[in-house]
Amino acid sequence: MDVRNSSYIFIIIAFFFANFSILNKKTNIFFISKKSEKFFVFKLFLFRLSEMLIFYVLLGFISLFLEKNAGEFVPKSLQFYIVTLILYLTIGYPSFVYIFLTKKQSIKKLR
Repeated sequence: MDVRNSSYIFIIIAFFFANFSILNKKTNIFFISKKSEKFFVFKLFLFRLSEMLIFYVLLGFISLFLEKNAGEFVPKSLQFYIVTLILYLTIGYPSFVYIFLTKKQSIKKLR
């Protein structure tokens, strides 16, 4: 796999990981419960944030694997990880807006 294809695959995986934890209502990384639908709509924000951070770390391991397969590994500093975390959260922001800002009316009906 050349660098160009691995870059496209990495961007698609990053977009999926950034939006998965917010858009997914019924499952959680920590547990899968069979409780009512009402519980899953109100999945805690901290659970969603922790899922995003776990997916960010997993994405970091995927990027290290792709970088080592493409060629020489380049050490990175703390600033690199801070910037990539902010970009990762920016990629996940549209799903955050969709769930928490546009779906407010449907959440109020379930209460």
